[in-house]
Amino acid sequence: MLGPLIEAVGTSQFPKLLFDSIQDDVECVHLSAFASEQGTRALILAENQSPARTAGDRDRRHLDTYWKPDRSLYRSRGLGDERPADLFLFEIMPSDLGRGDHCADCYATMRVGARLSVCETRGSRTLRLNVYSPTSFAPHELDYLRDHAALFMPLVWRHAKDCIKSAEPGDELEVRLRKVAPDLTQRENQVCALIALGVTSEGIAIRLAMRLNTVLTYRKRAYKRLRISSQNELFRLIWSPQPT
Repeated sequence: MLGPLIEAVGTSQFPKLLFDSIQDDVECVHLSAFASEQGTRALILAENQSPARTAGDRDRRHLDTYWKPDRSLYRSRGLGDERPADLFLFEIMPSDLGRGDHCADCYATMRVGARLSVCETRGSRTLRLNVYSPTSFAPHELDYLRDHAALFMPLVWRHAKDCIKSAEPGDELEVRLRKVAPDLTQRENQVCALIALGVTSEGIAIRLAMRLNTVLTYRKRAYKRLRISSQNELFRLIWSPQPT
């Protein structure tokens, strides 16, 4: 499975292939990865046995509502953002979260019994890969995840990097956008350039170091200014014949 995984890095097929690879040896019901840097964070991938949209919606709620409690839990175990670049794993049980909404939303409603977080920091960026089990992880499953973390994490790093790399708009797109949409702000221009390239909202958030909700706000404002409602309309607008 490693060959197809490597080939799929940076594409929409990668999350499903990674999920399937882990599920071959671990009873995994949900998989997600987050990147954080200097106070910003974004969802890199989300996959489970439900539709991808369901997985993504659940993890966006995690970003918006439960990121800080999770971060406090990490720090209580000495795993703060300032930790060196070594790879580390730790298991989080529902009892670690108490009886509030955090536990109910992230465990009970998802029928999850345990979460294993694989974390690594490189420079100013931290990457977290979360593997969710319907019960607790069996010893052989923990052994598998420990043994393969060093294999999976470089691929997730590269997937995040490739998503960002593919988002580079280039001078031509920026120039064309300024010509056809001079009223857009700089940020609206940047967001539209990335949308036109097919970059997801999560990828744009990472590329521009902003919250997902902020990206969605810029997109909504830009579309309203441009009187369009879709990526296809934006693409046609950018590449329509230009007056000389």
